[in-house]
Amino acid sequence: MENGEIKSGSPPPPPMGIPPPPAPPPPPAEILPVITKKFEVTCKVKMRPFHWNKVPVLNLKNSVWMDARDLTGKIDTDVLEKNYAAKTSEKQEPDVNKRKLKSFLDPKVAQNLAIFLVGFKMEPEELKYRLTILSEQDGGLTTEHINVLRRYHPTAEDVETYKQFRDTPHELENTDQFMMQLCEIPNLKTRLDLLMIINDFPVAYNDLAPTIDKVSDALDVLCHCTKFVSVLEYVLAVGNYINSGSTKGVAIGFRLTTLPKLSECKSKDKNVTLLKFLVQQIHKSEPGLMDFVDDLIPLTLVPEVSIKALQAESEVMKKDLAKIRRNATTLMKAENPPERDVLFCEEVEAFVEAYDGKLSELSEKSEKVKKLYDQMLVRFGEPCHAESEEIFSAISEFVKAFKREADITLMAAGQTHLVRRKSKLLKKNKKKQNGHAKVDATSSSDSQMSKFEKSDTHSVNSTPDIEVKSTHVATLRKAFSDPKSPGSRSGQDFLRERQQTRKFVSNPTKEGWLEKLASTKSPLASQWNKRYFELTNKGQLYYSKKKNEKNVESIYLRGSPIALEDDRTIVIQTEEKVYKLRAPTHQEANDWMQCLLVYTVKPANVPKRAFSQYPSMDAGH
Repeated sequence: MENGEIKSGSPPPPPMGIPPPPAPPPPPAEILPVITKKFEVTCKVKMRPFHWNKVPVLNLKNSVWMDARDLTGKIDTDVLEKNYAAKTSEKQEPDVNKRKLKSFLDPKVAQNLAIFLVGFKMEPEELKYRLTILSEQDGGLTTEHINVLRRYHPTAEDVETYKQFRDTPHELENTDQFMMQLCEIPNLKTRLDLLMIINDFPVAYNDLAPTIDKVSDALDVLCHCTKFVSVLEYVLAVGNYINSGSTKGVAIGFRLTTLPKLSECKSKDKNVTLLKFLVQQIHKSEPGLMDFVDDLIPLTLVPEVSIKALQAESEVMKKDLAKIRRNATTLMKAENPPERDVLFCEEVEAFVEAYDGKLSELSEKSEKVKKLYDQMLVRFGEPCHAESEEIFSAISEFVKAFKREADITLMAAGQTHLVRRKSKLLKKNKKKQNGHAKVDATSSSDSQMSKFEKSDTHSVNSTPDIEVKSTHVATLRKAFSDPKSPGSRSGQDFLRERQQTRKFVSNPTKEGWLEKLASTKSPLASQWNKRYFELTNKGQLYYSKKKNEKNVESIYLRGSPIALEDDRTIVIQTEEKVYKLRAPTHQEANDWMQCLLVYTVKPANVPKRAFSQYPSMDAGH
């Protein structure tokens, strides 16, 4: 529009004040067909449903269903109702006349004991009989049964409680009836302790003996290997040259735990490590030192062995052997002991004699290992408190890394024949070690009987066996070999059958954060410190301020009583001190206890029932 004129071709504007026309109406909705047909069916009883899919109403108009007949009258509805009637649950009225059974046990203890009794179908007389048999294969109790019975054995308070009960045993719960039957077995705790130690002792010995021999060989090599010292001199030279222009400065010597850091120190282009440079320089200047790794093979077999743990284990085994003899003496102190107890104690005495001499020899080897370790520390200038597992692990890691770099260097120099010769030599040494250990296991097994007839026999060979750790159960020694020897049959069968049939159960491991109570002179100044704990399958409990920290402390568990002081606090009583560890939750404390008890199931001297209520312990202690 210009100057009030309307352009041609454009529609005229709507008159002022008139609304626009309405929108067109929507299309008519589809009218659903009217269904007048119905089936008048009513069942007499509630029926089980038949889950069918109905035809939609829109599809019914032109379908056959519009003309379908009602044939309800032609079917036998009585039979249909009989076969497909819904089951009606009859509500049982409570028996008001039924008497409530009594129970004196803690609810958690009763619950756990009831779970155990579901699979423990044994009459009291049968239990008494089996408590006088050493071997499970001869009809004795299984290790699991022994451990559970020790966990729930009656306390002095329980015995007194059931003595004062004057009603019939049928008025007690099944768990209380079982506890009452246990109270009637004389010296039950003594018998269970004795059987547990005898079950575990051969396995512990055959774990410890070859390990001590391996550590002795490793320390002997460290104390006399001159090539290793020459390699350390090269490391010292390289380190001093690098640090001469820095704040580190030069050094006269360095800690052996520094060796793994050679693989971590890289050149500025990240292509060459300090270890690779070291290997190249030794190959160039003194190629005769390249095979020092062959001399240190025994050290790679014990990368995480603790000398303190070995000595503690040896002392624990001494105490266990003395406890076996002491418990047997306790059983014989009874007036007119039963004949089965007499025979049982004779078998126990034969078992003690079988291991007494061997354990004395093992203790001597353990002392020798300690002296060798002290000499090694002095030789390399290590502090007297240095942990053996830290040093062994560092040297083992260095030796393996050096060998890899040495093989690469020799192949690059075209000396592949040396690499092959070294590989064959290593394989030959390992096969030789395995062969020695297997022969030794056989000879040790055949010589067990001579422990009862002679006072001196050869023991475990000093040659290490790589497979001993994983197959120690399969190589258990026989206790006897002469069936004519009086009182020797059961002990012989005991160890032989354990060797053939006992299954290996892997030891649990666990790690996580716990709070540790600091050692203070004043109880008012006690402080809980957060520490990271790691339980190994050797029964060693390590802890440190940070996860994966090299500076760690350790607690040796075997032989140390353990218990829950309250719902979150774990108490461990070692010979040196008492440790208190606090978990964040009650369930976490139970999880730790379940793992720790695999390595020691002795009750600690803590408030009553704290141990026996495990694994479901209450906070009300």
